[in-house]
Amino acid sequence: MGAIGLVSAGTVAAVLLLGSSAVGLGQEETSDEGGQYLYGEVAGFLHHNVENPLDCDIGFTSEETGTGSATLLGAVTLTGRNCYVPTDTYQNMTKGVIIVTAESGDVLELEGRDGNCLPDDVPTPGGVYSCSIRDVIVSGTGALEGASGEIHGIAYTTNMQSDHPDAAPGDVPFRLIFEGLVEY
Repeated sequence: MGAIGLVSAGTVAAVLLLGSSAVGLGQEETSDEGGQYLYGEVAGFLHHNVENPLDCDIGFTSEETGTGSATLLGAVTLTGRNCYVPTDTYQNMTKGVIIVTAESGDVLELEGRDGNCLPDDVPTPGGVYSCSIRDVIVSGTGALEGASGEIHGIAYTTNMQSDHPDAAPGDVPFRLIFEGLVEY
């Protein structure tokens, strides 16, 4: 899958958010500590699951699925779940569990540490909201066994039912760009 075209305002926001990390967007470098730079983009669906499979204390479980590509990994599939509390305050995403499966079948498992989605309520159809995310790599398989590191991302969701043929009722379009350093 080729690069995903994000709206220019979203791209600017992503550069501002992510460009302050150890390496700027789109640069392939290693850190002095030997970490490998990871950059990726995925697109898919977000669904708010009111049945709450994560047993969130308040709010509900958000589920994300997407496909795309990433440096170090090739084609990727991403699945994620987190508790989401509908509020216009920070830290409205908790208990994040993200699985990134590489083209080789190797897996990175991440734990969501911080998640902030603002504005929270975009009632206008077609309205966009964004979420900044900080995840920590907790495990890896295959060539990624023993992986550690921190991944930062920004996700965009559009308030409209997706017209994609694979979209279930209530699924909305979801795009994510992410980067970080991976030690393995």
